[in-house]
Amino acid sequence: MITALREELRKARALTESGDSSGALCAIDRAMAELADTRMVSMDEAAELLGVKSPEALAPIMHGNGIPHEWRDGRPFVALSEVERVAGSAWVERMQELDRLHDLSWGFGCEPMTPEELEALEAGRPGRLPWELGQDSTDQLT
Repeated sequence: MITALREELRKARALTESGDSSGALCAIDRAMAELADTRMVSMDEAAELLGVKSPEALAPIMHGNGIPHEWRDGRPFVALSEVERVAGSAWVERMQELDRLHDLSWGFGCEPMTPEELEALEAGRPGRLPWELGQDSTDQLT
């Protein structure tokens, strides 16, 4: 969506520079139609516009913040005007900050653990994993 708008605006600029004002107006009108308040965008597009990386996390957060959406082909869509309205909200800024922190931490701990390190890790964690528990109701996470 953003790429298409940029291209329309570049066309309008080139048409203006060449003196074709009617052509420029048509290109501007097409770009403006893309920005109509009634335009619905997918969560992928909304995430891109808001500068967040996880459209999967965005949908429930938008729903939890009362942002109306509609389903199309099994996917949630939201009005472009709503995306614009929440762009500077605190929860969008928190999502952007979490994305930034995730990017910063990406390189930490990338080396695989040795068998000795894995053994030491397991020894340092008492009890059993939940899926190792039997069906007996007396089993406890100890």
